[in-house]
Amino acid sequence: MQNLYLQLLWLFDKETVPGWADIRQNRGCHTFYWVREGKGVFRTEEQEVLQVREGMLFYLRPGVQLSMETDTRQPLRITMVLLSVYQAPTAELQGSIAMEVVEELPLPFLTRTEGDAASDYDTLFSELMHSWLPGQVESELTVKSLLYEMICRVFRQSHSAHKGGDEGKQLFIRIKDDLDRHYAQTIRLKDWTIRYGISESYLRAIFARYAGQSPKSYLSGLRCEHAKRQLTFTNRTMKEIAECCGYIDEFHFSKSFKKACGIPPKEWRLASIKENPGQGLY
Repeated sequence: MQNLYLQLLWLFDKETVPGWADIRQNRGCHTFYWVREGKGVFRTEEQEVLQVREGMLFYLRPGVQLSMETDTRQPLRITMVLLSVYQAPTAELQGSIAMEVVEELPLPFLTRTEGDAASDYDTLFSELMHSWLPGQVESELTVKSLLYEMICRVFRQSHSAHKGGDEGKQLFIRIKDDLDRHYAQTIRLKDWTIRYGISESYLRAIFARYAGQSPKSYLSGLRCEHAKRQLTFTNRTMKEIAECCGYIDEFHFSKSFKKACGIPPKEWRLASIKENPGQGLY
């Protein structure tokens, strides 16, 4: 889900009539169907029959077949979004590797919403329809920001539902988010265990289970990723980068960076400049 580039191909608000039936015509792209009103039936290529109602959001990867029918009394109204999706290279490799086509996003086929959540999605899709003016730069930027927001919502909802009831997972997410925001501060495991009321052994256990590494290793990798971008896109000194990325001092920064990346930070900067000669340092 990182470094995604979205190209909007088509956006359409389809109001069906009683007895309407159709199949998915454009199977060469990623498609979202937001059911705004009515009832109906969707049939997948495996002949699975789904009773469709308002508040449902469907994601169809390229190639998936789908047939649709509307209810005779409450016809469907569907907002359709067609996209091409690409993945850009990481920041330090930009300029040397072309974007790759994304064949499938890690999103569920069906997302069910109701209440406030359904209202929020409906507002978002209304904003999409209102904002889309093909060929206008401002419109394209606005629509893309809304599409990223929509994909993020679906991803978060799916992630939360999949792990619902797992207290260890939910605690891990909270602590990880905390670390992501405060990586530049002095962080001690003891402080984190006191803040969340857990033991150090339990903290290590949930990171081992859900991150595949220790909290210390996760934090080290996080700081290293931020340092890479500082080295690539700024002209800050090693001392300044060490300070803003949470390292004790320049020596600690150099030692930790080399352990994580295989080369010292100064060599990384030189290699990055050589790899992307046109980029400026700020």
